[in-house]
Amino acid sequence: LFQYELKNHKFIETGVNYTQIYEEMSFEGKKRFSNQYNFIEIPLLLGYEDRNSKWGWHVKGGLGLQVRNSYEGYILKRVDQFGGTEPEPLHRKSAVRNFIENDHRLTNNQARNEVANLEDEGENPYKTAGVVNLHLASGVTYYHSIKTSFLVTPTYKRSINSITKDNALFTEKLTYVGVSFGTRVKF
Repeated sequence: LFQYELKNHKFIETGVNYTQIYEEMSFEGKKRFSNQYNFIEIPLLLGYEDRNSKWGWHVKGGLGLQVRNSYEGYILKRVDQFGGTEPEPLHRKSAVRNFIENDHRLTNNQARNEVANLEDEGENPYKTAGVVNLHLASGVTYYHSIKTSFLVTPTYKRSINSITKDNALFTEKLTYVGVSFGTRVKF
């Protein structure tokens, strides 16, 4: 991220954010399918920062535009569009091992007609760009030296518009909550 200081403790921040979401769907301990969302976003935030000696605080907020979205894997389709019965209920499995097993293949436990392939443009209901996100954050800053600071910033981000295409059978908005840690170097 890049930050430009304005007058009266205000600043403008922009840069490039990369977000990856991975989920795995299982039933009775058996993996059925998985998917992964990758988003590249350019935020534009306005903030305020104040300090006392070595410690300070900051707040910032604004909008971000997702300029590139890509998807891998499968999602569950609406079964009623096929005239079938409701599938077995699915629940999420622990995310602990997601980074080890993210091959996004269907298992023999999952019927192909119940899922949409996210890598097939005709089946994928999600937008490849154009999602707008609201950003809010506040945190603390430790001023190590004149040019170097360390920041801890709890953040909240939410989709304003849906990540799905206009012709999709559902709408989906994402909400993110997290903590960012960083070092700021002044030039």
